[in-house]
Amino acid sequence: MESAWCRLGPARWSALTHKRVAVHADNGHELRGLVVTVDPVSASLVLVDFSSSEVQVVLGHAVKEVQILDQNLDPDLKTRLETLFRDPGPDQDRSLDLDRIRTRLLDWIRLNRIPAEPRGAGLEVAGGVVTVNPPFRVQDCVGLNQVVLDRVQRLIQNQPPDQDRDQDQGPGPATGPGPGPGPGPATGPGPGPGPDLRLFLFFSL
Repeated sequence: MESAWCRLGPARWSALTHKRVAVHADNGHELRGLVVTVDPVSASLVLVDFSSSEVQVVLGHAVKEVQILDQNLDPDLKTRLETLFRDPGPDQDRSLDLDRIRTRLLDWIRLNRIPAEPRGAGLEVAGGVVTVNPPFRVQDCVGLNQVVLDRVQRLIQNQPPDQDRDQDQGPGPATGPGPGPGPGPATGPGPGPGPDLRLFLFFSL
């Protein structure tokens, strides 16, 4: 027989995201934690407890009742939840690259005596006649004045290469023979969900 929890539906389940709850199971167990997500198909909950560094997955069919303990989380705690299973490295590197590209393009446009200013994540050129959006390619230019638009696009096409970036990357690999093959890849498990969690516990009732 389907439990009352399973009959609540995805809308009610998703409303529990980022709330501190107590999960009461059919066999009398109680689990407490912050709701990371609820699977819309199985009604299974993913809970995290930062104090014990545990992530717990509670299967939906075992849930008898879910009690909300705290609806208003601290903003810092909410941010930790949102970034819990996200790898910040690539996004952070991409953000730094885009900032560098925007700065170089801004200087290049101004050097060619066209007024330009940062606007949000992009650039506003000629008082807003043309907007250049990330990642700042020719096709990322938007404007109704075709003359100014064409000129900005030509500037992007003719922009000198980023020599500083090439220097940062260092010289290319040597062309001579290298050492023999090194040891193969490690066969152990990959990185976990993040440095905050030392244990990943699947809890099935």
